[in-house]
Amino acid sequence: MNHRGQGLVYGGLVVLSGFFILMLMFGSLYSFGVFLKPLLDELGYPQKALSGVYSLCFLLSGVLAMLMGRLNDRVGPRVVVSFCAVLIGSGWFLSSRADALWEFYLTYGVLVGVGMSGGITPVLSTVAKWFTSRRGMMTGVAVAGVSVGTMVLPPILNALVDAYGWRFSFMVTGLALFALITGLAQLLSRDPGSRNLTPYGADHGMGPGPGRAMTGLSVREACRTRQLWMLFGVYVLAGFVIQVVLVHLALHAVTNGLSPARGAMLLSAVGLGGLGGRIMGGAASDRFGNRRTIMAALLLMATGFALLLLSSRWGVLLVFAVLFGIAYGEILCMMPLLPAQFFGLKNHGAIMGIITCASTIGGGLGPVTAGGLFDWTGNYHIAWAVCLAFTILNFLLMVGLKEMGPKEALPTALGPMSG
Repeated sequence: MNHRGQGLVYGGLVVLSGFFILMLMFGSLYSFGVFLKPLLDELGYPQKALSGVYSLCFLLSGVLAMLMGRLNDRVGPRVVVSFCAVLIGSGWFLSSRADALWEFYLTYGVLVGVGMSGGITPVLSTVAKWFTSRRGMMTGVAVAGVSVGTMVLPPILNALVDAYGWRFSFMVTGLALFALITGLAQLLSRDPGSRNLTPYGADHGMGPGPGRAMTGLSVREACRTRQLWMLFGVYVLAGFVIQVVLVHLALHAVTNGLSPARGAMLLSAVGLGGLGGRIMGGAASDRFGNRRTIMAALLLMATGFALLLLSSRWGVLLVFAVLFGIAYGEILCMMPLLPAQFFGLKNHGAIMGIITCASTIGGGLGPVTAGGLFDWTGNYHIAWAVCLAFTILNFLLMVGLKEMGPKEALPTALGPMSG
C-alpha cells in the first residue's frame, strides 16, 4: 500500500475512534438531566444546587481545554484521552457512592469536568492533522458523534435508571466509559509524521509528511493577531446563543401551552438538525471555504430566531428547531477548521483550546442570562431578541475576519486558505 493509501487508512481510524469517543463523552454528559429527578427525590437537595454540579463540570471542560490542547500537541492524543477517560470513569463511579452535596461537586463537577476538557480539542485537532483534502468532511463525521450520543445515550441511561436506580447506573456508566474510551484512544495516531506518512490529500511536497515538521504560528504569535481574538469573540457569542436554546427551548414551548413531550421533541429536532449540520458543514467547507460556510450558518440561525420572535406555534417552533440544529452543527464543525486555516497545525491543539474556552464562557453565561430575563419579564421575547442580535453581530465579525497579510502568512503546509 502506498503512502497515500496508508494515510487514508490511519486517518480513517482516527476519525472513527474520534466519532465514538465524542459520542460516549457527550452522550453521557448530556444525560445528566436523566439523573436529576432521582437525585432530587432521594437526597432532597435544591434543584439549583444540583444543577450547579453540571454547570461546574461544563465550565471546567472549557476552561481547561487550552491546557489539554497544549498537552495534545506535546504528548499526543492517546495519552491525553486515556488520562481523561480515567478521570471521567472515576468521576461517574465515585458519584454512585456520594451522599453529601460537596461530594457530587468533587466527583462529578471536578473529576468529570476536567476529564471532559480532553474531548473535543484533542480529537478534532488530531483529525485536522491527518487530512489536507476532505478535512472539513472528516471533521464533520467525527464531531457528529456528539449529536449521535445526545440522541442515543439519554434513553438508554433513562431505562437503566428506571430498572436499577441511579446509583447502580452511575457505577456502570463510569466503568463502561473508562473501558470504552481508553480502548478507543489507542486508535488515535498522533499525526502522519509520527508514522512517516503524509496527510490524506497532501501532494507535491505540501503538508507535513515524512521528514517534514508541521508549520504554523506559536500560541504567543497567534495571540498577537486580531484574527484569533475575532474568532474568540465569535465563539463566545455562539456559545451563549447555543446554550440558551439547548437549556430554554423546551421550557419556552411549555410556557406557550405545549406539552412537555412536545418540548422534548423540539430538542430531538435540534439534535437531528445538528447531525445533518455537522456533515453538511464539513462538506460545504471543503467546497466553499470555512468562512463562507460559517457565514451561511449564521444567516440560517438568524432566520430561525426571526421566525421564533414572530410566532410560538408548534409548526414554527419545529421549523426553528431544525434550522437552528443545522446551523449549530455547522458552527461547531468549523471550530477546529478555522484555527487550522489561520494559524497552522504546529500548535493547533493549544490554539483550538482557546476557541473552545471561548465557547464555554459564552455557554456558561447564556442560560443564566436568559433565565434572569425570563424571571424579569415572564417570557422569552427579550432573550430571543438578544440571541438574534448576537447572531447578527457574529455574522458581521465573520465578514470582517480577513486572511492574514503577506508578513503574517504561514509558510503554508495547509495549501491555499479557504474563503
